[in-house]
Amino acid sequence: MKEPIMQDHILAASIRNGDIPSFTRVYETYHAYLFRFALRFLKSTEHAEEAVHDVFLKLWENRDGLNNESSLKCYLLKICKSHILHTLTRASKSQAMLQL
Repeated sequence: MKEPIMQDHILAASIRNGDIPSFTRVYETYHAYLFRFALRFLKSTEHAEEAVHDVFLKLWENRDGLNNESSLKCYLLKICKSHILHTLTRASKSQAMLQL
């Protein structure tokens, strides 16, 4: 994971204002970390990459609600965990339906 160049609160404020270079900086900083995290649980590079893509999509779509006081890393990890749990729950339900 690359070291953040700016502090999280500055990046969050910039992203909230629609600053694409700040968003890109956050993406470059946390992408590999989130990918490895997702891969541990999803066991598929395709699904892990999709999870990370969705995390950053949600970050951009919900940028108006970014809090300057919280850590971007923790925020992204929370979104990633939620996406992973949703994916695993959906897969589990699909598997259960196939067994009926």
